[in-house]
Amino acid sequence: MSVTAKGFTLLETLIAMAIGSLVAMGAMRLLAVIQQETLKTSARQMLEEELWQLTFTLAKQLRRAGYCAGECAGDTAGLKLAPGCVIVQWDENSNGIREPATEQTAWRLNAGSLETRRGVAHCSGKGWEKMNDPAMLSIEAFSVTRHEQPFGPPLVAVRLAGRASRAGVAPVAVTHLITGFNL
Repeated sequence: MSVTAKGFTLLETLIAMAIGSLVAMGAMRLLAVIQQETLKTSARQMLEEELWQLTFTLAKQLRRAGYCAGECAGDTAGLKLAPGCVIVQWDENSNGIREPATEQTAWRLNAGSLETRRGVAHCSGKGWEKMNDPAMLSIEAFSVTRHEQPFGPPLVAVRLAGRASRAGVAPVAVTHLITGFNL
């Protein structure tokens, strides 16, 4: 090779490769951190969406609480509240009769799951159906509270708090207010 030839020397090539390797290692570490944070954010969003879905499902039933086509005989309480449990009753078939065996639906918190059952008068017993998958979501708090207003129908607040089974995801709580027009 002639003395006037242009190019990189071996030393320059080794230095460039060392600097490039350091940059690539830094980028890989940053990529791993970004990926982990993206997974946490995604899991938190899925947790929040699951809690809102459960809350809206319950809210749909609570809006119906107390409805009666005509004068319903029997128990007129459309909403029965207990710690960790709520029973909703309405005249589902609009026949003017509240039929507890078919027109009552209850929800309760039991062992980290929100459960539901139709045709019950109390929040104990067997035969309840889980509304969430306990392997993915653990419900930590469930409450339904009635708030009387000086004017107008009462407000009913539904609060759910849960934790994802995935480690590192912070617990989430959601609260939804419903106007109890039939209460």
